[in-house]
Amino acid sequence: MNRELLEKLASLERRIGALERQERPAPVVAVYGTNAGQSIGNDSDTIVNFEDVVVDTHGAVTTGAGWHFTAHLAGVYAVAVCVLFVTTTAWAETEFARLRWYADGAAAQIITLRTGLDSSAAAGAMQVNGVVVVNLAAGAQIDVRVFQNSGGPLALNASGNFNHIGIFRIH
Repeated sequence: MNRELLEKLASLERRIGALERQERPAPVVAVYGTNAGQSIGNDSDTIVNFEDVVVDTHGAVTTGAGWHFTAHLAGVYAVAVCVLFVTTTAWAETEFARLRWYADGAAAQIITLRTGLDSSAAAGAMQVNGVVVVNLAAGAQIDVRVFQNSGGPLALNASGNFNHIGIFRIH
């Protein structure tokens, strides 16, 4: 019985060693912000250009008007995003702002929608933010677009503290 116990222990040690030697993919993290005060047109989805890199472990982001994240590894990703418009009296109670993510150029799930801000009497700032979990194939590209219908173009607040995105591979 002692010999059997020793053999089981040795087998367990070999399996633990094999698990420890397995290669694990490096974590994928992309965090960007923008302080550019980007103009967002009225009644159109506009790609947010998060141009300021905080961290990008895989060089997965292309900045500019065609801003997008490319998943170099297939998996489940958490996308957390926040956008704040400048303070204005342009918002009527029935107008809204929303964030939506796009997969390979096609509209996907709405991340958040905010309405009901009446800033006609006193200037107010509209903020939209949220988190979505997405399943991406290797090579898939996503972007985040903001929409507003305040009656004219509105700029984003010129601070990366309020305008940022984080994309994390969680599985």
